[in-house]
Amino acid sequence: GGSGGGRGGGGGGGGHSSTALKLAVPKRSDASRHGREEISDYVSEHGLESWMNDVFEMMAARQRASVMDPPLRLDGARNPTGVVMSRVRNAVPVERRVEMFVRVNDLGEGVVDRLSTLTAEQCEAVMDTGLKIEGARNPSGVAMKRITTVLKNSRDRGGRPINLSARQDRPAYNDDRRQSK
Repeated sequence: GGSGGGRGGGGGGGGHSSTALKLAVPKRSDASRHGREEISDYVSEHGLESWMNDVFEMMAARQRASVMDPPLRLDGARNPTGVVMSRVRNAVPVERRVEMFVRVNDLGEGVVDRLSTLTAEQCEAVMDTGLKIEGARNPSGVAMKRITTVLKNSRDRGGRPINLSARQDRPAYNDDRRQSK
């Protein structure tokens, strides 16, 4: 005996939360194929901008595979990151892309609160000019301006706001905002 271990229980909060968790848990076999090291290699091999590491890490394994596995033809592409982001747009739901937008730009709580009042179409419009806000001293201010513009131009106020989860953490890497390509 003795292998049973000291702590009992461990059941947690009951079965009602399992459906929400099921969506966020990637399959082991897929996750190992595109781990942090493989993501980093993919980003540098294809000349993608460094913030794409965060984008890939925020994707479910299946989404990552659908973006990374098909051969990438970048011959003569002026914007390799843009080419890959078009795949991301096709693979990842808008709510998750908004969370990526918040993370890669290190946006403040006020912006997150404001984004959570928008419909999916309005969020798409906010991110239309790019997931990464380039060269801004105050990315939160730029994001708020985009939101205000979208709301002014929005004809229909109908539709349900997106379901955004609360902001978790700062980006994993320390991006120097003054850095230019």
